[in-house]
Amino acid sequence: MKKFEYVVPVEHDDIRDRLGRRAAFVKRSQIEDVYLIGASGRDIVRLRRQDTVTRLSSTRRLDLDGLEENHETIVLDFRASLAMLQSLGFVETDRLKLTRDAWRKNQYSLFLDRIEGMGEFLVLEAEIKGDNERREKRAALKFLRSLGVKTKPAADQPDLSAKRPILAEMLQETAIPA
Repeated sequence: MKKFEYVVPVEHDDIRDRLGRRAAFVKRSQIEDVYLIGASGRDIVRLRRQDTVTRLSSTRRLDLDGLEENHETIVLDFRASLAMLQSLGFVETDRLKLTRDAWRKNQYSLFLDRIEGMGEFLVLEAEIKGDNERREKRAALKFLRSLGVKTKPAADQPDLSAKRPILAEMLQETAIPA
């Protein structure tokens, strides 16, 4: 099933209170992400330690239109996996530490992320169940606005391209369209 997500910068305490009135709190997690890129520049790997589980996910760009191939698996040892990836030629490009509060409201998964050195972001994820992706995205934006979130277009998102190019690209891909 196809999914989409939006990532929006927010003021943590304000949105947390609004989410508490409108959505069900699921859990709080501590997350450490390490992003690595392969020599070709087409392969991006994320090693994520979330609480007691470590996941390895990969994305391979198949063409310039943004088509991608994605895979994910659970691995047993964060440090050994990182060392193995580096020995295979992957280079660490970024490391994030964040606290994530997860919420649920109807068809939406909501994540309130407090990312060290970057700020606070609300992530909305949803599956596209019908055949009208545009309508479902509009409904998601309407829901975000009902929470008091200012849905800024992509051009108004923070510019991270110089310091954190992979994260900048990910934020650009998940930003609210103009």
